[in-house]
Amino acid sequence: MKNPLTGDDPGYLYVKPPAGVLESSLVQRVVMLYQLRDGQKAEDLPVGYAAGSTGPIEKGSITETVPAWKEFTSTEAGCRVTLPAEPTTDSKTSGRVALSAAFCGVQYGLVSSREPIVRVPSRLNPQQILRLSRDAHAENRGADVAASRKIELEGRPGLASTLLATNRDAEFQVQWFLVGDRLLCLNVSGPKGSLNDENAGRFFASLQLLDR
Repeated sequence: MKNPLTGDDPGYLYVKPPAGVLESSLVQRVVMLYQLRDGQKAEDLPVGYAAGSTGPIEKGSITETVPAWKEFTSTEAGCRVTLPAEPTTDSKTSGRVALSAAFCGVQYGLVSSREPIVRVPSRLNPQQILRLSRDAHAENRGADVAASRKIELEGRPGLASTLLATNRDAEFQVQWFLVGDRLLCLNVSGPKGSLNDENAGRFFASLQLLDR
């Protein structure tokens, strides 16, 4: 279709929204239609949002919607994961390493920690330790546990949970694993309805332990 404003033919570019956008509040912020000028996105012109509205690109608009999934290895955390964007690493706290990344309104995180395990009473079994971690995570984020199930990672005990924030539009999918004296926590968060197999599921499925 020719764009009568810029003269380009084709004059528009459609970018398919990532999975989860149409089922969540991200639909209001994600740009899926651009006008073209000289074959390039004219981001100074009105755009089309996934909700069906049109308007200028604003501060809260999301224009990066094509993930660049890439494997990242953290020797400090003792594992590797695949993320849709370049992560930042925080290893300033002794015994704790954290990786975090953000893409298209969804936050990804991995934390490897030794210190909390040392404090746990030895009489507790692995699932009790994991449930304590889950409950603390939910309390810290003002969320309720919507679902929880036992899982494993290469024979190590794990727990997977979905948490829903009580007073805001936020959902958390979290997995914990006990690996020796370490607690691994993988978490993905976003607006309610935005998390699915293509974003959270792909991240969780990518976790691999390193030979140590």
